[in-house]
Amino acid sequence: MAENSANKPVNDEQYNAKITKNLKKGGYGCLTFLVIMMIIGYCADKSIEAEESKDIRYQYLYADMKKVKNTVSEDDPLTLIAKKCVESGIYIETQEKKFLQKTKKAKKRLNKKAIKYFTKQNDGKLLVILQISQLETVESSTTDVFIEALLGCYSYVEDETGIDEYYIAIRSGDKTYDAHSPEGYDGYSIDKMLLPFYGEKVTEE
Repeated sequence: MAENSANKPVNDEQYNAKITKNLKKGGYGCLTFLVIMMIIGYCADKSIEAEESKDIRYQYLYADMKKVKNTVSEDDPLTLIAKKCVESGIYIETQEKKFLQKTKKAKKRLNKKAIKYFTKQNDGKLLVILQISQLETVESSTTDVFIEALLGCYSYVEDETGIDEYYIAIRSGDKTYDAHSPEGYDGYSIDKMLLPFYGEKVTEE
């Protein structure tokens, strides 16, 4: 009876050849996966660009993002509330960092002068934009602290303002790092969360 080939001993040369063949297969598989992911990423970027070029609300949003400022007037109470709330959040963070710095676990403190503000009301909706320089040098949780502080502060004046929907963007440079909206994050584009502030989708003819 013929000996089963599966039970034949494999010499070193055959073993090395088999391993090399499997490694090549694995390498080709990884390369194929990376190429597919690059194509998906490229198509997603193109899709976002196409959407932004059609939806006029992106133009409104990006125009408002350029209106942030350091100084806040008493004649601009909604922005003044944002400034006071954020500065109180910085105070809390600073007190925590004073303790953490003793254990060498704290990152750089955030300077109040490093933040610019902008607010805009649209009926019962409020847009709040914070522009923070060197945001990457502070704790990542700082953005959550600011959003929670803003929501808490504005909740106290809802009866007076008639506002009950909040759209908040925290930016640094040309990028939005964190945002809040009633609709939540859809996993597609963080700026897209803020568009409902301007109403229904409007496209150019």
